[in-house]
Amino acid sequence: MLATLYWDPDQIATNNVIATGAGLGGSGIWTDAGAAVWFNPALNGGAGGHVSWNSFVGDTAVFAGPNGGTVTISGAVGAAAVEFRGAGYVVIGGSFMTA
Repeated sequence: MLATLYWDPDQIATNNVIATGAGLGGSGIWTDAGAAVWFNPALNGGAGGHVSWNSFVGDTAVFAGPNGGTVTISGAVGAAAVEFRGAGYVVIGGSFMTA
């Protein structure tokens, strides 16, 4: 599924604005196959929806939003690419690899 997924640990799809980053971002735990804290704007006929991260499909992780946050990696995760479209992010813990 090569998708661009947006970090959205509040899991509220209705407040997300991809163009500005509004509603996106914050602190949370990034883990493989964990909680559905990634917003995929292509789901549900373009309305978007939340999915769990899967390190083995080659998605792009985007960290956006006005406030950043602390992203704690639990275990090991991987992505085809990572983009930071907002300031104030700190990524700690675990290990990260590019797919």
